[in-house]
Amino acid sequence: MCELFALSSRHPATVTFSLAEFSRRGGISGPHKDGWGVAYYREGDVRLIKDTGPASSSTCLHFIQDHPFSSTTVISHIRKTTQGSDTLRNCQPFARELGGAMHVFAHNGHLDLPELIHRMPLGTHRPLGESESESADGRSRMAGPRRW
Repeated sequence: MCELFALSSRHPATVTFSLAEFSRRGGISGPHKDGWGVAYYREGDVRLIKDTGPASSSTCLHFIQDHPFSSTTVISHIRKTTQGSDTLRNCQPFARELGGAMHVFAHNGHLDLPELIHRMPLGTHRPLGESESESADGRSRMAGPRRW
């Protein structure tokens, strides 16, 4: 199962230490070596960095450590592939525009894709990847609140 790291704070904070420790779970102290990503909000938009390799050895993560950022909202995800190929489009977090604002989604766990398709048919939004997590993201944008 994948792992998530998130930060929500009143004032912008840096996550260099926390993200470094979290990234160790992506290939050194954990089996989650099939990709990773981090998204953070800055100036009313989202900056999204993703990689298909292990977070623990990613040059992108080293760049973030050398050039720290601060934000009030940060979401990071390390992946162990259960569905979909090891491609960027299946690495989380996913970012999409809705209503003139960028939204970020990350999911930890396993979803029953046939049941999801049955309960929430797709509208105009389509997932880019094959993972069940992104399929849920695209479906939730069309359906609004659901009672399960």
